[in-house]
Amino acid sequence: AQTECPVMGGKINKSLFIDFEGKRIYVCCGGCIDKVKADPAKYIKELESKGIILDQIPKEKGPAEKK
Repeated sequence: AQTECPVMGGKINKSLFIDFEGKRIYVCCGGCIDKVKADPAKYIKELESKGIILDQIPKEKGPAEKK
């Protein structure tokens, strides 16, 4: 699982992320969001080459069905 920011190498903030092609990339700060947004595929490739498994984008849950 991802624990480090792909830009700065610091601890990730789970409330700061970029979703790209079904994967979620976490970053440490707002400044890193812009860098990852500029080339998200590059960061996904770098992270996965290190054996890091990125979170999948959560699927939207539909309204509960009535019985």
